[in-house]
Amino acid sequence: MWYPTMVNFFFNSLSDDASSKSFCQRVVGNITVAAEGANNTCTDTHLSPNTIYSGLAIGVAFACLNLVASSVATWRRLVLTASLVVAAVSLVLVDLMTNPIASMILFTLIQITAIGIGSVASYFVDLYPTAYRALVTSLGLTMGRLVSWGGVNLLGNAIVDYCSITFYGWAVFACSGIIASLLLPPDKRPGLSN
Repeated sequence: MWYPTMVNFFFNSLSDDASSKSFCQRVVGNITVAAEGANNTCTDTHLSPNTIYSGLAIGVAFACLNLVASSVATWRRLVLTASLVVAAVSLVLVDLMTNPIASMILFTLIQITAIGIGSVASYFVDLYPTAYRALVTSLGLTMGRLVSWGGVNLLGNAIVDYCSITFYGWAVFACSGIIASLLLPPDKRPGLSN
């Protein structure tokens, strides 16, 4: 949810300053400048064209990633674990990079956890008896949405004052997901009987 706003702040900071700053310094610097401004009227005059290009690029990239993930869907634990590993590494490195292109790529790769949602939902079908599958899937996805909603609100409140710590905290959260994914049952291969 915060992706377009943070990307726009990031790209607007590139035009203001050519010095090497971290991702958080660029985004938070623009947020605090925007908050201190006297003009509270909502206008779209500060929308960077790079923000739109970035949105188009992430749409195409994730469409391709979804196609790749669906072609290797029989290895769902691997898909889930790999997406969480990429997100965790990106979360740790996003604020350490001072190269703007590398920072933006890493920030975009944080969103890769969305690839693993289908894998998580498929485990609901495997782990619970037929009579409870619909209920468990519904509750699992609803819980995921509630946690996402809470995370979005937490991120919105914490990003200005605790930007780096927020990314490192989410990295710990992604690492806990990696550990949980390693505890899932092994993938069933088509044609093999259990």
